[in-house]
Amino acid sequence: MKKIILNEFEEVNLSKNYIKVENSFGGNQGWSNKKLISDYGCGLIAFNDAILYMKDGVRRTFGSKENYLTRLDMIKKDYFKFWFWHGIPGIFLSLAMNRFFKGNNMPYKARWGVLPWNLKCRIREMIQQMDVPAIISVGPGYLNKRRVTLYERISDNTFQESNSTKGHYMMVTGFIEEPGTEKLMLRISSWGKMYYIDYSEYEQYIKKSDNFYFTSILNIKKK
Repeated sequence: MKKIILNEFEEVNLSKNYIKVENSFGGNQGWSNKKLISDYGCGLIAFNDAILYMKDGVRRTFGSKENYLTRLDMIKKDYFKFWFWHGIPGIFLSLAMNRFFKGNNMPYKARWGVLPWNLKCRIREMIQQMDVPAIISVGPGYLNKRRVTLYERISDNTFQESNSTKGHYMMVTGFIEEPGTEKLMLRISSWGKMYYIDYSEYEQYIKKSDNFYFTSILNIKKK
C-alpha cells in the first residue's frame, strides 16, 4: 500500500463542522434504495451537502439517514427534475447552484470548471478565504484504467492508501500542505467518510487520463 509522509505541515479546514449523518462525514449515495441515486447520485450528494454547509440557519447534523434522504429527495425534485443516466453533468450542477443562490439571496456565482493552472489556487481561496466547500470531480477517463487514490490519515503526518475512484464527485473540505514544497493533500468527503487526495496525483490524472473539463471543480465566487 502506498504511504505519504509529510514533515512539517500546515492544515486549513472549513470553519464550521461539516455535514454529519449519524456518525458519517457528509452524505453517502449508497444509503438510498433508489438505483439511480445509489449508482449515480454522487453529484446530488455533493450539491446537497454544499448548500447545507453554505446556507445559514439550516441544520448540518442529521440523527438518521432517513431524514437526510428525505431532504435529498426534496432537493432532487426542486433542482434536478431531469436526470441523466450516468449522473449530473458539471454544467447542470452550476445551473442548479445559481438557482439556489438566486432563490436564497446569496451573493455568489457558480461556474463549472477551472483551467488546470488555476485549480489549486481556486480550491485554496474557496476553503481558506470564502469558507465554501469545493465540489470536485474525478472524471470518467474513458480511454484509461487509471484511478485517483484515496488515502486515510493514520497519524498526524502519515497517509495510507485506502480506496480509489474515477467518474465521481466529492467534496473538498480542507487541505494540508508542507511549507516550502509542492506537497498538498486535499481533505475529502466521499461515501460518508473522510479521505485525502494527493494533489499531485490528481494533476497527473488530468494530464494522462482525462479532459480537464471533466476533472475539475465547481468554481464558486462572490459577486
